[in-house]
Amino acid sequence: MQIKPVNNSSFYTREVPGKSTDPKEQGENKIKDKLELSEEAKNIQKSQGENSNMEKIKERIKSNFYNSPDVISKVADNILKEIKTK
Repeated sequence: MQIKPVNNSSFYTREVPGKSTDPKEQGENKIKDKLELSEEAKNIQKSQGENSNMEKIKERIKSNFYNSPDVISKVADNILKEIKTK
């Protein structure tokens, strides 16, 4: 008895429209994230003094403020509340 392999190559090599299999072209077809800020958000950011907030955040990162158990617990609680409301 002779056992022949099943040829599923058409299943595995199926081309997706708009997607190249050439590694050189794959970089061109990648989906890229995009962030858009409304004018209102930009105005709020300007009025709140963006530099002071960034400096405060940088200092907190350097001092490991965000790695403290209290902060981690508060973040986890807020995430849990957000999940429960959905």
